[in-house]
Amino acid sequence: MKVLFLTTAFPYKYDSKMGGKFIQELALGLSERGVHVDVLSPHNKGFVSKVKIDSVTVYYFKYFFPYGLERLAYGSGLLVNLRRNKLVYLLVPVFFLAYIVKFLRIQHKYDLFHAHWWQNAIPAFIVKKILKKPYIVTIRGSDVWNISNKRLLTKAAKLILNNASSVTTPALSTVSELEKIGFKDSKVIHNPYGKIRQVKQIPGKATKKALGLDESFVVLFVGRYMKEKNPILLVKAAIALSKEERYKKIKYILAGGGYQRELLESLVLDNKLKDNVFIYGYREDILNFYNFTDIYISPSTFENIWSNSLIEAVMMGIPCIVTRVGATEKEFTHMKNALLIEPKLDDLANAIRLFYDDTQLRNKIGKGGRELFEQKFDYNKTINNYIDLYSEALGK
Repeated sequence: MKVLFLTTAFPYKYDSKMGGKFIQELALGLSERGVHVDVLSPHNKGFVSKVKIDSVTVYYFKYFFPYGLERLAYGSGLLVNLRRNKLVYLLVPVFFLAYIVKFLRIQHKYDLFHAHWWQNAIPAFIVKKILKKPYIVTIRGSDVWNISNKRLLTKAAKLILNNASSVTTPALSTVSELEKIGFKDSKVIHNPYGKIRQVKQIPGKATKKALGLDESFVVLFVGRYMKEKNPILLVKAAIALSKEERYKKIKYILAGGGYQRELLESLVLDNKLKDNVFIYGYREDILNFYNFTDIYISPSTFENIWSNSLIEAVMMGIPCIVTRVGATEKEFTHMKNALLIEPKLDDLANAIRLFYDDTQLRNKIGKGGRELFEQKFDYNKTINNYIDLYSEALGK
């Protein structure tokens, strides 16, 4: 069978800054199992129009010139890009026009379309009505959060989803969001994990030494610097704990990118913590960081299940402090595989103190998190589930 992925984010080769890592994992995993998979994704500055990644061909459609102005996709993500700069809305019509035109030019090569985010299924919906080719949709969360109070978006989403052969989502939390708009026929299939990042310990001593953290106790956050991800809570906790003699030597690392970076750096400088709090951009060697991290923090205000970085942390056996938001408590158990807290300063500071003071607890929670990863992220099961859905959609 020949499948075309439709997405608004797909890494250029293996560039982790580009987003869409799980989609890449799935494409490569399916390809290894004999499914012909290609991808249609937006172009960005520095991309070529067509690239081969292993056996997967990726078509990057151009939607504006000069290419440096193609700012709708990638970076902090489509929704955040729109929120940050209202002028980006001017790109939306030409973006979708270019997307549909490119899709119509290549769609004849494929038996089935797999759209990631329901909006990407719009051209597939049109083709299904004309040529009867099936499509499936994977809802990834941001495409349905808080749209239940927006009548036109809700109607459009339901039209697309009701005409799909199958609708999947990697997160339990998204099921409830779909139910809010009146769609109840979704299947939970966890993201694949294992093709690009093998489940193994990555040596991190050299990286730790290069950062000047040889004997330090390290607290880590990895993710976008944005309000929803809440990195500011960790910096505020670092400020509070730096005033206590016992905890003043703890080192905090934040790695990622986003519009709150300047605010975070200002807080660090204003509180004279540049020797304790280190704020980095995206790191290609991020798995090395997990290897020498003592605690991982996931302080989101709206959802934790399953962010890329949280999966990486539990995969590497790092004890995690996770906020009680979204579907967190449906997946994690307090004091078994994570410390669960409210997204409040006192709660986070107390949790860091508890982990710092209790090595046995850190070991217990780290082991429990690793066991949860092994239970949830069965790579072969995920690939098989999608192959079954494709076969069902094609009547095989």
